[in-house]
Amino acid sequence: MPLSPTTAGSNRLMPLGNTACHDGNETVSSVAYAGDALSLVGTDKAFDQGQIDIWNLVMPVSEPHDVAIACEFLYSRSAHTGVSAFSGVNLSMPP
Repeated sequence: MPLSPTTAGSNRLMPLGNTACHDGNETVSSVAYAGDALSLVGTDKAFDQGQIDIWNLVMPVSEPHDVAIACEFLYSRSAHTGVSAFSGVNLSMPP
């Protein structure tokens, strides 16, 4: 996926959101940035309507890299992904 956020500074955090209109067969098994796995923060599903997954990565590398999303969308009507990068985050608080 050609998403290449750039991070700089200290105490960096990269959250990523992925949504899909689905029929229940869509799954996202992993997300990575520069080879580093993002952690799944949570998933919410609306029965037969859609799903949203929130992932994050603490202290991503500061050079731009593409985001790699491993997923299976058999009958998805649409899927959307957004990613941001922040610095100066209080990393002692759980994201």
